[in-house]
Amino acid sequence: MRVEYFDDKDGYRTGVIQKWKEGTATLRYMPNMNFEVRAEGRYDRSDGNNFVNDALAFAASEGKLGTKNSGWSLGLEGIAKF
Repeated sequence: MRVEYFDDKDGYRTGVIQKWKEGTATLRYMPNMNFEVRAEGRYDRSDGNNFVNDALAFAASEGKLGTKNSGWSLGLEGIAKF
């Protein structure tokens, strides 16, 4: 588990003035010493509408529509160790 809070007061780091909160949970499974599988879920939230709600709507509206203040992401990866 990991939780982070970031206050980008001048927008220098993220490109947008915002307060950003993030939480990540990772599960790891190693069937043997040479292979690892990871599943990760992440939730991000901002005090502004800085996440794209629908990529096609966002592109079609030239960035004027389709934003929200939070977003989820899921990841699955396999790692070979040698």
